[in-house]
Amino acid sequence: MPASLHSSSPSEVRLISVFMLLNLLPRCLWANCYKWRVIPRKEKYEELRDCICQEHFVCQRANEWSRVLSCDDTEDMPPNGCMVWAIDLPNIAKPPPSWDREARPRVLPATAGH
Repeated sequence: MPASLHSSSPSEVRLISVFMLLNLLPRCLWANCYKWRVIPRKEKYEELRDCICQEHFVCQRANEWSRVLSCDDTEDMPPNGCMVWAIDLPNIAKPPPSWDREARPRVLPATAGH
């Protein structure tokens, strides 16, 4: 844990954890890039996920939200042991305009004998 988090109050640590949980990250599938990129808005993420199998995400698509980015740039958020990652299903249709899809982590029940 970074030293800056040791002095934080429990509520500050919770806010940091929630922020990390809410990052929406597609992975670039261009050549051998495979870098994770942060999507700034949930609506854009929903749009990408809707057709991700037909139109694979590549770093250059960040131009759609006014970010100049290429596969040569460093990864936005590399996987490490400090975060919990969840893989989303591809090609899930966007919710209707007045609806909002929420992502909530589930805690699996402890297995018997452990």
